[in-house]
Amino acid sequence: MPELTLKQVENYLTSVLGQQVTVVSLTPLGHAPEDVALKGYGYGTPVRIDYETSDRQRRTAVLHTMSPGPFGHEHMSDRAQVLLWEHQAFNLLPRHVRSLDAGGFQKDGALLSVGQVEEFCLLTEYAEGQPYSSDLERLRQNDNLTDSDLARADALCDYLSEIHAVRGTDPGLYTRRIRELAVSLPRTYEDAPWGFPAFKGGDNKLFAWLTEDGERTELTLKLTREEREIAELLPWVRTASHVGRYGWVTARITDEETLAAALEWLRESYWLKAPNDVRDAAFADA
Repeated sequence: MPELTLKQVENYLTSVLGQQVTVVSLTPLGHAPEDVALKGYGYGTPVRIDYETSDRQRRTAVLHTMSPGPFGHEHMSDRAQVLLWEHQAFNLLPRHVRSLDAGGFQKDGALLSVGQVEEFCLLTEYAEGQPYSSDLERLRQNDNLTDSDLARADALCDYLSEIHAVRGTDPGLYTRRIRELAVSLPRTYEDAPWGFPAFKGGDNKLFAWLTEDGERTELTLKLTREEREIAELLPWVRTASHVGRYGWVTARITDEETLAAALEWLRESYWLKAPNDVRDAAFADA
């Protein structure tokens, strides 16, 4: 993240408040005010802003940001969603601090206000042609496929294969996929009794847990004996520590292929541990 300076924040507050503002100090929240740039500032660190308005009134605000993380905050759009929701919610909740604005950083470090925005738009370049959605709407009303439809579908498949040819290796995204599936299953919740995510179903029965060290993600779960014998032949699967004798294995997830297998096993582990009246939901949408 770019260095946060007094001038940048002054320009931002002036535009938000509609009057000239002089920033007196910027400091990490909880520290004594100092009239310096925050050289150690990073996303996720709340910053206290002490400033004076044009009528010499001294005021204080706090600038909040979010750092990328494995709890649904991996993408910039994830973090924007949270901050925009907070901007609206804070001003509706009783006895809550008010939100003065929602904003964003440009690449050069300048702050822009989006607090008055009610809906977002997207501005793109122009290209000749018709939206592909028009073809899909026509096919929905008339299921007669043409040679052109087949050619376009083939071209779309080629394009999708091309853009997904280079697989990502961000373990945080693997963690997110696992967490999303686990907590979507009936009567499931996430706990952290040992300091890392553990997933429990009905009657508080544990069916999986996650560990990660920043470079790898590992999922520990229970399998049937037959499935376990096959899984343990794979180089990225091992008998789980301490609970392996009870049918548990640990899978190291490093790519989409290992993730897909782990997600399938996660469903099976839930099926083995969940109450009879909900266990079949494990494979309802598989």
